[in-house]
Amino acid sequence: ILDLLKRSLNGSSYDRAASEWYYFLHIPKTAGTTFRFVLYDYFEQAEIYPNYYELTVKQQSQYLGWKIFREKEDKVFHKGKKLLIAHYGWAAVKHYKKHPPRVITFLRDPVKRVKSTILYHQKPNRMYADMSIAEIVDEYATREGTLQARQLGYRPKQDNVNKALINVEALEFIGISEQFDKSLALCNETFGWDLQAIPKKNVGSYKEDPFTPEQIEKIKAACEIDYIIYNRGLELFNERCVKYGI
Repeated sequence: ILDLLKRSLNGSSYDRAASEWYYFLHIPKTAGTTFRFVLYDYFEQAEIYPNYYELTVKQQSQYLGWKIFREKEDKVFHKGKKLLIAHYGWAAVKHYKKHPPRVITFLRDPVKRVKSTILYHQKPNRMYADMSIAEIVDEYATREGTLQARQLGYRPKQDNVNKALINVEALEFIGISEQFDKSLALCNETFGWDLQAIPKKNVGSYKEDPFTPEQIEKIKAACEIDYIIYNRGLELFNERCVKYGI
């Protein structure tokens, strides 16, 4: 407990200054799983946490919770690792404030992301498995509709959307899910990498859109803050593509 308190006050006790490192802030349902496998193909597995074996075998395809990760950090994310992949949002950036990572993320049109999330989590044994779309929209649209902003530091009770926008500006790379191949090209130009496209992973397939017009309107209203974040991210993405001639 004392160690965790020390880390929360002073940042991570683990000094990563010896080498440049990266944090892929994986926002759910933004093509992040596909991008993770792209990164798996490019980086050495020993350089990644969690790598393929750690995530799929040791952690049953689940990222460690933030608290558990901090408790195990010195062991699982030692100095030999140079890429962290997780759903930890901006908390991880604050945690490593002494020697911060170069932060990477993907954003997605908020309504599309929420619809995909709802349908994904209606599957058996997932969080919305026993709920209808109408029930999910009524009860959870606000939570789902602000997820991208919250991952980037927005807190509804603080009404601090400007803080989240500052964090968006600090992202060294922003990919756009709807422009995935173009995003890979931009990422390569940004970091001097050679990422290669792969078949998409974890993609839902639905013959018909099961959402009513009324439900779509509720989702749109719930995504107001996320659209502020997404639109600024899209502007930066387009500006950077122009810069690199993509």
